[in-house]
Amino acid sequence: MSATPARQVWARTLPGGTAVSEALSPDGKRLFVLGYVGSAVKSETVAYNAVTGAQLWAKTYPPENAGGPGREIAVSPHGEQVYVTAKSTGQGAVTIAYAAGTGRQLWVSRSKTGRLITGLAVSPDGSTVYATGSGRVSGNGPYIAVIAYDAATGRQRWLRYYTKVKPAYAENGAIAVSPDGSTVYVDGDAGALLPSSFSLILLAYQATGTLKWATRYSNRYTGGAYAGGAFGGRIVLGPAGKDLYVAGAVSSKYGHHVAATFAFRAATGRRLWVDPDTARGGDGDDAITPDGHTVIAVADRTSDRPGGYRIMSYNASTGATQWARRAPAAVPGQPPNSTAGLAIDPRGDTLYVASPEYEGGYDIAAWSVARSTVLWTTSYATANVYYSPVALALSDDGARLFVTGSVSPNGSGMTTVAYQT
Repeated sequence: MSATPARQVWARTLPGGTAVSEALSPDGKRLFVLGYVGSAVKSETVAYNAVTGAQLWAKTYPPENAGGPGREIAVSPHGEQVYVTAKSTGQGAVTIAYAAGTGRQLWVSRSKTGRLITGLAVSPDGSTVYATGSGRVSGNGPYIAVIAYDAATGRQRWLRYYTKVKPAYAENGAIAVSPDGSTVYVDGDAGALLPSSFSLILLAYQATGTLKWATRYSNRYTGGAYAGGAFGGRIVLGPAGKDLYVAGAVSSKYGHHVAATFAFRAATGRRLWVDPDTARGGDGDDAITPDGHTVIAVADRTSDRPGGYRIMSYNASTGATQWARRAPAAVPGQPPNSTAGLAIDPRGDTLYVASPEYEGGYDIAAWSVARSTVLWTTSYATANVYYSPVALALSDDGARLFVTGSVSPNGSGMTTVAYQT
């Protein structure tokens, strides 16, 4: 572990754009950024040489009319294709495949769900692209939907709606594929529109589209007017795929949303443990160390809590808290500290967290996983311009860190910064 701050090696801005997410190719040679541009809000995908920062290509969708931004991006395991989501007038949600090296559009598939796709994942062998969202069947619903596409052609292989729970939403949901490619996991929110009645719903499908199991978790606080809802979020699988972890949220008896970490047995959906940490904020993210022993959860600061974002370290098997820390406070009068991404290095000893940049703040911090201390912080900012990151990616060797965000005032550019760790 180094106490020396990461060194910036390049920074690139696409003028007039707003960043949404990013993805790094498995070989670490290309970085792909998804955002949107223009008054028509068209989806924009940009590819950079990850070593030099040179722009390789940029593609806009739809090219001819108004649409809407997508928020999901994924790269094939062999690094030859990149997949993004978007919306197009009269076409609903779409998934687009580009050749990673040239940006040539390979295919476009239109979702029958008719809603924004909220999760995208690729099978380990690169043969299938999975998407999740929510939609209606014969006017009924909404239901959580899962779609499987042939990665080479975009042909839909299967579409499944989980109709046993209505309504069910995937707006905050996620999707993940088991390491052996046999199972697809999706989560979402089930229940009436009143937030306190929501429950986390987690589904597992075989790669053929057969439902393996479904489970729900409803948070139940006592002594208050709110029953306490539970909500889905990012899904992280342990290294061997034995267990899975969800970075979601619950609502307290006072109706406040606080981050929560859920652990489930991947084979059966049995809940192993859950931690609704009321000292954390409303939105969170998590990661697991390469050895599978530790889960790190990061959550935003809420406006009624002192200090910055909060980090929790858990024993992955039992859920026992190993340590808890809060980042330095955000600047008084500025919006609360939120987190835009996190990653653990291949050795499992350093955690990187990106957070919005305000005057006197920072956008990247490196934490010691074992000692729970801040090793260094660094920021990207220019005079009179603030940088708000939305995504963070780390190369497989841990040597390069990529942070993508937007510089303000809003819409002035989607910016990616590369660091040597």
